[in-house]
Amino acid sequence: MSQLRCANVMNIKRKMAVQSLMFGFFFLSLLFEVFGKENNILLHRTLNSSTVNRNVSSNLINDVGNYTEEMPSERDVTLNTDVNTSLSGNIEALDITAYGNWNNISVYIIPDSWLGICKVFEGEIYESEFTPRTNLISIKCTIDVNHSNILNTNDLRETLDSYKDLNKRFSLEINCRSMANISLSFPFKVDNLFILKVQGCRILDCLADGRNNVSAAIPDSLRVLQILNTTISVKQSNLNEFMRDIKTLTKGYSCLHAETIEFITMRNISYEIIKDIVSEPEEVGNHGRNIVPRSRHIPDVCDYLHLRILDRSIRTRPLFDLYDLFTERSIYERVQIYNASNSGIAELKDRYLQWSNTFPNLQMLDLSKNNISKLYRFAFPLHSMANISKFTTVDLRFNKISMITVNDLDRFKMMPTVFFDLRNNPIDCNCSDTLEELLRYIEAGKHLQISNIFDYSYIENLECNYPENLKGTTIKTLTSEMICESNLQTEYFLVPIICLSATIVILALLFLVICRFRHEITILLFTHFNIIFPCQTRDSYDSEKKYDAFVSYSSNEEEYVEKLFEDLEKPADDKARPSFKFCMHHRDFVPGKTIFDNVTFSVESSRHTIILLSNHFIKSEYCLYEFQEAFRQSIMEKRRHLVIIMMEDIPEKQLPRDLRRCVKTFTYIRKDDFLFTERLIYALSIKHERKSVIKNSEEV
Repeated sequence: MSQLRCANVMNIKRKMAVQSLMFGFFFLSLLFEVFGKENNILLHRTLNSSTVNRNVSSNLINDVGNYTEEMPSERDVTLNTDVNTSLSGNIEALDITAYGNWNNISVYIIPDSWLGICKVFEGEIYESEFTPRTNLISIKCTIDVNHSNILNTNDLRETLDSYKDLNKRFSLEINCRSMANISLSFPFKVDNLFILKVQGCRILDCLADGRNNVSAAIPDSLRVLQILNTTISVKQSNLNEFMRDIKTLTKGYSCLHAETIEFITMRNISYEIIKDIVSEPEEVGNHGRNIVPRSRHIPDVCDYLHLRILDRSIRTRPLFDLYDLFTERSIYERVQIYNASNSGIAELKDRYLQWSNTFPNLQMLDLSKNNISKLYRFAFPLHSMANISKFTTVDLRFNKISMITVNDLDRFKMMPTVFFDLRNNPIDCNCSDTLEELLRYIEAGKHLQISNIFDYSYIENLECNYPENLKGTTIKTLTSEMICESNLQTEYFLVPIICLSATIVILALLFLVICRFRHEITILLFTHFNIIFPCQTRDSYDSEKKYDAFVSYSSNEEEYVEKLFEDLEKPADDKARPSFKFCMHHRDFVPGKTIFDNVTFSVESSRHTIILLSNHFIKSEYCLYEFQEAFRQSIMEKRRHLVIIMMEDIPEKQLPRDLRRCVKTFTYIRKDDFLFTERLIYALSIKHERKSVIKNSEEV
């Protein structure tokens, strides 16, 4: 009886459970009918092959979340409707569907540390040409700085692996506030993860899987990778280890979900190196330069079977050229859009110019908003003649291209399946043969004949950016007279201004030189051209003075004295300078008189006394006596009598007091002065009314 009673109770409970389940199903159906249109989030784009419009590429980009930050209205460049072919017609069944009810559920267990920052939603569906309709479990996390470092790759793998037997597929969306830290390891291998979106975070441990090869055992599953406005931090030690072991990386690590990935968007990514070891500053830069060459040693080739959009835009100070890294030893058979806009590119390498070698089915090469300053010669695409139905747009808008030539446009004509968009570039409209040839080309309407598929009429509406008076003027309104007359008017005023400015600059420099070297110039004018200024007078050759100068020197300098002063006594060949007569004790002292009498007589009989000051001089009593007599004579005559020649450097403290004062007051000339002879002649010839010192190369 008890068993029967239990069975009846169980039956009653089963009936109540079924009734509750039916009521719940009915209630959910009612809610769906009432609110379905508002709650159902549908992202569905079907490219219409009958519409001949470049906007189809923009629609394709929007399918994976805002391809570019701003799409100006000028982007709408329609194709020629006479041709029944479209850019979108080449995208074979490019339908992406991701929608769902986004019901918040609590059935799925997540790590305790994620509670409060992550929520689980059910109802998202992913579908594409290569991926059948798949239900996704969505995990959405919002992380602030207080929860930094909580979310990491290991916890994510363990959480998703726990539902592996239930055949569940997941999407993960992480939004960080104030650049909170998360731990994610490249190549983001997590089994059954279809969609990964990260925004505004600082990613740590990016190279962790490269060291342990964990990712090699995890199959590819990711369909969509979107990383925006994020900083990737790498420790110096990890980078060194990664560079050392780069040759041993497995295909599962070096290839970013090559078998499944369909969309890659890594926009506004910056890199930072955390120095956790002592290293030279150049080491990081060397790693950045060497990572691409070393990656060539990786034995595996990455064949991205389903990748259609590769977005590497908005890059600031990249650690290395990501384009080279992503295109080295990789096959991109199905990529239709490559976005490198706003990436600081100033020079186009061969990989860009020969884009069809890497991306044979490319439909959009976006190089807009860079620093490209000239129009490069792009290689002919491989599909140009093989398949006339494949079209490609090369977007070069908002660069720094200032010159477009007729040869460039003729080359465009030879590539009928490629459209080059050159709008919003700073065109230089200064007078030149190249511009005049372009004006004649446009006037004849030849720019409209470049292609019967694409509309190149925008060329005539390009606006001048230089010169200033033509800024904003469209090219089609220009004439040769306008640009060259403007140039002539500019030159009419510019040439006199330049000449006047140059004259002022030269005169200013000449004035500065004269002020700086006025004493040297005065000396040279007198000694070489016998020219003196009105404020100066030639020293009188008083008949009462027998000698021009008495030479006081140590016997150690006798040989030098004989050569120098005997040469000055000889008449000059050009007669521009005077000849002198010197009194020298080895030649002119009167025999029979005492040395002191001879010194006194010689000093009084000379207009000047020349002292050859050296260490030997200050050690000689006779030399010092000669100096004292000359110093006394200067005081008596109240004129500058002494002329000092500095034979060598002597510390000031070694000089006698009177001699030290004279060195500071009277003229002195250094023996090694390149104008030594001229300075000596000038000092002996010009009468100075005031005590002054002739400027020399150095003063004691």
